[in-house]
Amino acid sequence: MLKVTTSIITQEKLTISSELLDSKPSVFLSRYGKYLVEDDLPYFNKLRGDYMIDFHLDSLSQRFHAAAEKDKKKVKNRRFEAMRRLTQEGEYFSVEEMKRRDPLLFEEMIGKYQTNEDVAEAVAAADLSLSEVLLRHLQAVQNNELYEQQSRIQTSTEEFDSEDEDDDNEMDEEKECEKDDEEKLALKNEFVEIMQQRFLNGEDMEFDYHKVDNNEDFDSLEMVNRDEEDRYFADSPDCDLREEEDDDDDDDS
Repeated sequence: MLKVTTSIITQEKLTISSELLDSKPSVFLSRYGKYLVEDDLPYFNKLRGDYMIDFHLDSLSQRFHAAAEKDKKKVKNRRFEAMRRLTQEGEYFSVEEMKRRDPLLFEEMIGKYQTNEDVAEAVAAADLSLSEVLLRHLQAVQNNELYEQQSRIQTSTEEFDSEDEDDDNEMDEEKECEKDDEEKLALKNEFVEIMQQRFLNGEDMEFDYHKVDNNEDFDSLEMVNRDEEDRYFADSPDCDLREEEDDDDDDDS
């Protein structure tokens, strides 16, 4: 009996809201606008020109825009928290892993400036087991294949004006290969920053961003509190009032 009654009430509400939409769209928007989604708004564009309809539609548009911006910030914060955790774990943002993901960028910024001593120190510091050495070898083979592929793409897009220009480029490259330790460290830091920013932008093709973007476990409490605080002061009328009082004091002085 309850199920039948509920069905009748739901049907009555649907009939009433449909009639209201046809006869008084501004009232419909006032009552039911909070249940609409952004894709529903174009339906009402033909009704624009009425003050109340324009008011409700503009209010809904602002609400949807604010919600979208909030979602963007939430995703950005979650990716930043994921990056922080991955950096602490030490593997995903290790130089070797980033080199594997983009060997051409690594070679341009780090690899071509490495001396034999640099490579030997890196190998010694890694303290790898036999299985890890074999794995690194396989990764190196893959890196070379990806590097060659990226190099071919890059070469096909470059234009060379003359043989003289080629000679000048070779001389410049020889000079560029001579970097001191400070310059090498700066390039390494820049390489890390580029890879981190690529991660935050959602450009790491092999990373599953859905596991982060839609996961509340990556909501950093510190960032959430900071966003709430910023939003409070941005929306607070007291804040504007204090600013006006400060301006008045400045004028009086």
